[in-house]
Amino acid sequence: MENGFGYVTYAGNDTGRSDLMIIANQKNSNSSMTMYITNFAGVGNYPINPPLVSITYYINNKQYYGTSGTIAIDSVRYPILVGTYNFTADTLNVTGGFNVALP
Repeated sequence: MENGFGYVTYAGNDTGRSDLMIIANQKNSNSSMTMYITNFAGVGNYPINPPLVSITYYINNKQYYGTSGTIAIDSVRYPILVGTYNFTADTLNVTGGFNVALP
């Protein structure tokens, strides 16, 4: 995905837990995706495990839910987060990378 934003949210208590949500749109196409990682801990591999680690892929207003695969966070250097994804959603196998800005 080429255009996207990442949001890190923090739990409302003293657990120190943070979650990551990435929303990305592909340039010049009708596809986008939303990735969500509960208990985000920085660089590492996060296996798809809904609802804790989930990915939703949209093509032409059709929604596909990732059922297996991995979101890999390769680098977190504020304000840029870099990673890759490889997942299966229904009959689709989707692979790619992202480079998103954190607010």
